[in-house]
Amino acid sequence: MRVTANNPIIIETQNGHDASIFIESKDSVVLEHVIFKGLSNLQKGVWKTPSSITIHQTNNVIIANCTFEENRRGDDYLNLFGCDDFTIKNCLFKNVKSDAFDSDFSNGRVDSTHFQRIGNDGIDGSGSDIRISNCTFDQIKDKAVSSGEKSNFTLQNSTITNSEIGLVSKDLSRLIVSNTAIKKVRLGAAIFQKKPEYRSSRTSIGSRP
Repeated sequence: MRVTANNPIIIETQNGHDASIFIESKDSVVLEHVIFKGLSNLQKGVWKTPSSITIHQTNNVIIANCTFEENRRGDDYLNLFGCDDFTIKNCLFKNVKSDAFDSDFSNGRVDSTHFQRIGNDGIDGSGSDIRISNCTFDQIKDKAVSSGEKSNFTLQNSTITNSEIGLVSKDLSRLIVSNTAIKKVRLGAAIFQKKPEYRSSRTSIGSRP
């Protein structure tokens, strides 16, 4: 049976059970046309992860046409840690209790992806280089895009609406923004040093024509 948009793979927890996914591979990892629903972070004895889905030290990661919704517990829904090249494209994050996507020391791009009703950050990064384009962020309760701990982010052709904070650059990070609309946001942008071991950050914002 072929997996398509009309016939996706569905990974869902039922009856209040916990479920978490951890991936580490020397080969490429491709997730396409998958719906993840109701997952939670791993929390069993000494085995703990902060995220519902963790992809660790995998060189090439492609996530396309996937939906991440209604996680039950954890700091993030999706976390990439130590991944050299990732692509997240045409995906949807919705009804997430905490951060939607957290990148730690990973490099890649997020394209044509939508973030709706997120309990904390939309995209959060530490020590990461990320190109974000053609994305929408709506009803983000903390930061739509947060570049932290010596990260380099570019954000273009995107929209942020009905959110608490639009853009944050902190702790020796750089955030370059162009052709992006920020509407009905309590705080449009913030730049600050949070951790003493880092210096100040930089942000460049260009308005939509």
